[in-house]
Amino acid sequence: YIDPPYNTGKDFIYDDNFTEPLEEYLRRTGQIDEEGKPLTTNKKSDGRFHSKWLSMMYPRLKMSKNLLSDDGVIFISIGDNELQHLKCILNEIFGEENFISVFVWNTDGHTDNQLEVKINHEYIICYQKDSSCTALYDVVDPNTREESNLWKGFAENSITKNGSGNPPSYIILPKGFPCKLKQFELPKSKVDANFFLEVEKVGFITRELTKEYDVTYPIRMNKMIAKDYKLAEECKVYTGWANVNKLKSFISSGFEPLEEDGSKVSFYISPKGVIYYRRDRESAKNILSVLKGFTTTEKTRSNLEQDGIYFQYPKPVDLIKYILEMGINEGEIVLDYFAGSGTTGHALYEFNVDKENNSKFILIQMAEFTDEKSLAYQKGFKTIDKICKKRLATYSKKIKSKIINSGFKAFSYNYSNFKQWKDYDSKELSKLESLFENVENSLVEGWEIENLITEILLIEGFPLDSKIEEIKEYKKNKTRQVTSDFCEHKLLICLDKKVHPETIKNLQLGDTDIFICLDNAITDEEKVTLSDKGLIKTI
Repeated sequence: YIDPPYNTGKDFIYDDNFTEPLEEYLRRTGQIDEEGKPLTTNKKSDGRFHSKWLSMMYPRLKMSKNLLSDDGVIFISIGDNELQHLKCILNEIFGEENFISVFVWNTDGHTDNQLEVKINHEYIICYQKDSSCTALYDVVDPNTREESNLWKGFAENSITKNGSGNPPSYIILPKGFPCKLKQFELPKSKVDANFFLEVEKVGFITRELTKEYDVTYPIRMNKMIAKDYKLAEECKVYTGWANVNKLKSFISSGFEPLEEDGSKVSFYISPKGVIYYRRDRESAKNILSVLKGFTTTEKTRSNLEQDGIYFQYPKPVDLIKYILEMGINEGEIVLDYFAGSGTTGHALYEFNVDKENNSKFILIQMAEFTDEKSLAYQKGFKTIDKICKKRLATYSKKIKSKIINSGFKAFSYNYSNFKQWKDYDSKELSKLESLFENVENSLVEGWEIENLITEILLIEGFPLDSKIEEIKEYKKNKTRQVTSDFCEHKLLICLDKKVHPETIKNLQLGDTDIFICLDNAITDEEKVTLSDKGLIKTI
């Protein structure tokens, strides 16, 4: 799910430059210099108003498709300004056959009083990666009536259907046909003989004939008697039918339920003599294209402010939670790379609690400046990413007692812990010697252990969500073990100034495991000893 800038003429558009040095990026996003350039405002007066926005979105959406699993889906919030243009590039990237829907979200209280026609809706476009896979999971629109059968684990409908496509016929309901009530008795239907002659002429039962002859269906040609929830004797009935072939199969099977797409199908007679088709199901599905009743942006903002979180236009948590319910299954991952205040993460926390799920999120948010006049800025949130982290921390604590994995890790783009080699362009030997001396210790001054461990695991091909545990058995040194489901081997990392002989003696490595430590933390002799145990790398 993503909620990108709507391109209203006031939005910040990310001025992408993938060759931009890190220092320039940090300056531009305000992380090292408050006078750094801000993100570019895309003004409507600009001749490339739509082009700039689409150029920003296209590579991100292209990458989104590559990241999706085969049965993955993408939901994108958008307004009127770019709806049609966005749909065009999504058709190009995902293919028209993978379009699912344009949901219309009724924003309720959020209106623009400056317009002649007040806008109280936004859109959420949905595409899937592969149309051969099931796209959306079985969910029921929360506005569905409480008395609806959708909540009861089955669907049922009368199979009486009269019209030009449903010519009437006689069906004999055998003795033993299931009935809903234990006992009832209905008399033979009283119908004028001319009714049948008129139907034969037309070929089907019309509304006019039904009204003229005051007929109810199905027409009973003899008494209908039920005892012990079954027909006590056969009954011949007449009407136009839906599912008539399934009804005949049900009768032929001796009233055994039929299998249909993993569900059981059966029929029964109501106390009024109407025949019903019933399909049992483990879960119901009733997804509507109009989304409403998910509270408002204003209400959501007010709720957040009570917890010390300030953001101008947060999406309602219940809206995003409903989208998650449509799109994810147990243990799957949600990505939001326009994270804003972190609504997607907040919604997933609540979703996991409600559904006893264990899904995860990845949120990405540039260090975009908040408006200096905004309440967020005045409260100390100079960039949006800080609002996001504050919100996730707040709500992860609130649900900590309800689910096992409620925390999150936060990473930011920054300088390497390793010194960068500088090209030698002088003829002075002293400068070359100084250059080598500078990199003799490969780590930058003031490096931090946690940051270095993160960089090491990335260099070694381990993902950011790798499990990092301290090995308590090694008493003399703080040694961490890094493991991941994506890597067959493990890393053992010790960044102490000196690796104790006892640690070296007790160290146990598998054939592909790697032990990493500081170069000056062990002697040359100890390096030889360690190399006999397995693969050793020093920094």
